[in-house]
Amino acid sequence: MIGLISDTHGLLREEVVYNLSNCNLIIHTGDIGKFEVIENLEKIAKVEFIRGNCDKDKNIAKEDKIIDVYNIRIYLVHDISKVSIDLKEENIDILIGTQMVVKGHHFPKVTLVGVIAADSSLNIDNYKA
Repeated sequence: MIGLISDTHGLLREEVVYNLSNCNLIIHTGDIGKFEVIENLEKIAKVEFIRGNCDKDKNIAKEDKIIDVYNIRIYLVHDISKVSIDLKEENIDILIGTQMVVKGHHFPKVTLVGVIAADSSLNIDNYKA
């Protein structure tokens, strides 16, 4: 199972740790806050992460990143205006970011969009299969 998280801003709640506890991989898409958040997530599973616009320490991580998961190429970016690659040229299968839908950007080569209202979903039952 893959866990997706962002905008922790230095805080990692117990409920979040519990809900990520069965993950094999955790993806953090920025606004980490404190590197201690990543260190605590690494106690649960492997963590792939990027920095967000609120991460003032530019050395905490890259602004974007391509990862390969189960032979699927995933491009991570916090702010969609910071996309620095050609998605088709890089054979990207999935684009994950946190500030995409609300900014109204148009991607002609994107054929499927899924929206997860993660912020509003943190305080309800989990969706474990």
